[in-house]
Parts: sequence; structure tokens; C-alpha cells
Amino acid sequence: MGRPGYVLVAAFLIGSVATANASERCEALWTDLTGRCALEAQKTAAPGDFSYFSKCRSRHEADYRKCLSGGTTGASVAAPPEGCGEAREAIDWIFRDGGATRTYSTARRNGQGILQALITAQSHNGRAQTALRDCANWAVAYAGPRDTGGAPLGGTATSGPKPADCRCISVLPNGSSFSVTNSCSTFEVSVNFTDASTNGGLAGWVNAGRVGPAEPATIRAPATYRVPSIRAVEIRNGAGSFVCRY
Repeated sequence: MGRPGYVLVAAFLIGSVATANASERCEALWTDLTGRCALEAQKTAAPGDFSYFSKCRSRHEADYRKCLSGGTTGASVAAPPEGCGEAREAIDWIFRDGGATRTYSTARRNGQGILQALITAQSHNGRAQTALRDCANWAVAYAGPRDTGGAPLGGTATSGPKPADCRCISVLPNGSSFSVTNSCSTFEVSVNFTDASTNGGLAGWVNAGRVGPAEPATIRAPATYRVPSIRAVEIRNGAGSFVCRY
């Protein structure tokens, strides 16, 4: 496996997901860590100064290499990036509490992706839900080894969605609704909306259902959102899921 390339600061950050394969969990960790470095650099570094991003990336490379050397355990995924400690606590609580674990498992069997199921299990705790959304990709990677599995999609998928699959999904406004299309393999798709009029203070998932090349879907943002904006898209099949972040 080659050394991961730099993440462009202004690029569309594509989410990662944990699978049974340790190297993919490590790639999910690396994508999230470097993505957060890019966002931090945007906030703190002077225009054109990439030194902050380079140093941040270098600090995390040891964690990535440690993860790769950890075999199937993927142990270093347990170390959250800066700002994701509360998300880790939220996930640990879900798998410690019997009722929350059952809620999570039921949500997965009903077709929700890992991130959505985590948020459902924390439905009583808005702060925990926000922490999970803010650290979505890392949260999926961290929860992945304890995931109980979701409802199969057609029963034929042998591998989960890949980063390139995010390019297949389009969510475009169409009057008062949004059209969801998919130019690749069929996936279950959910769209995460935020209300731009609240500076991101509101965020909610809308399930588009099964979307394929000949199976478009039409969805509406939550009715109370004055200026709906797309924050992320989750794509799923019977073998896994990806959170594609905008």
C-alpha cells in the first residue's frame, strides 16, 4: 500500500467507513485525521501557507502506521482526533447500555447506516448527536468493529461502497423538493440536511430509500428548515456504508 497523498484543503472531503478489513479501517482513520488537519489549516493558517497542514499530517502519520501494523485489531482507531472525545464517549455509552445497544441494533436492521443508527441511539441527547455528526467519519470507523450489521440490500453485495462511489450520487434542488439520482450500482441513500439560516444549528437525516441508475428518488428537507443545505450523503449496501461529506 502506498503512502497516502495530501488532502487538498479546498477539496470535497469524502468520508470513510470501517469494515472487517483492518487496512480499510486504517484508511478511514487516515482520511478523517488528514481531513480535520485541512479544515484546521483553513481556520488558522495564513493564505498560501501549507506548513500547518504538513506538520499536522506528519503528527498523525505515526498513528496511521501503528494502525496498519496492528493486524485485524485496528487498535489506534480508538484514539480520537482532536475534538472527537465526546463522540467516543457517546459511542462507548451506546455499546455499554443494553437499551441503547438494542435501539442501535434495531435501527441497523431497519436499514439505517452506522452513523444514523448511532444518532438514533442517542435520540435523547442532542449534544451527543452533534458530536457524532461533527466527527462522522471517525465515528463510523470507531463503531465499525462493534457493529451488529444492517439489513441486506438485495443480498448480492460482496464489498461496501468505495470513496469513488460518492461521485455517483447527485442531490439537486427541484422546486420545493430535491432529486436524488445514482449513476452507478444501487444503494440505499440518506441525505443529511442542515438549516443554513441557523448557522448549522439544525441538522437532520432524510432517507431517500433505494436509489439506482433507473431508480431516482425525490425527497424533501425537514419542513421547519428555512434555508436547507446538504451537509452529507450516506450510501449503503449489504456489505457496508460510506458517509460522503460536503
